[in-house]
Amino acid sequence: MKSKFESLELMIESSFDDEIFEKKAYEVSLQIDNIDDFIYLANLVRWAEFKDEDKGEEMAGNIIDRAIEIAVKQKDMVKLEEIVFELEAGMEMDERAQEVKNIIENM
Repeated sequence: MKSKFESLELMIESSFDDEIFEKKAYEVSLQIDNIDDFIYLANLVRWAEFKDEDKGEEMAGNIIDRAIEIAVKQKDMVKLEEIVFELEAGMEMDERAQEVKNIIENM
């Protein structure tokens, strides 16, 4: 899977194209299945240089939702806490972090 992330990283570092990057990021998201990979991908997407910054945040939110879903299904409190940390510190998505805190409180 590392090569999938590398191609996205290269796209960010070189000739970034919103549409191609979005398509590739969603392709990668369909090929991964663990929480850490979803967190990494969401971070990568969040800080990509989209013309519309909201696009990166929206995509990152959709990707991190999959990580949340897996963690809840597995009742993995440690991963949920990690997701909260990444949302707050890494992705600056405090509202989404609060939603995950609420999930943790209700588990």
